[in-house]
Amino acid sequence: MPDLNNSPNTWAAITPSDTVDIPGQKNNKAPSRIYAAGAGNLTVLDASETSALFVIGAGEFLELSPRRVMSTGTTATGIIGLW
Repeated sequence: MPDLNNSPNTWAAITPSDTVDIPGQKNNKAPSRIYAAGAGNLTVLDASETSALFVIGAGEFLELSPRRVMSTGTTATGIIGLW
């Protein structure tokens, strides 16, 4: 059974950008999960400005808290952040 105390209760679409952090961060925190409707690459930047490329399938979630989803290298579509 899922732990509903740790379940996200806010979400927003994320537009990849090489210069703009994820807007609308809840309480100045990065999202706790990222969802992609369409499969592809997802390039993210963390708080220390380290980037990583993840290959994600359609309908998959990544349990990570990125500062930014980069447009360079990102081919996944329908990206949503969950807080």
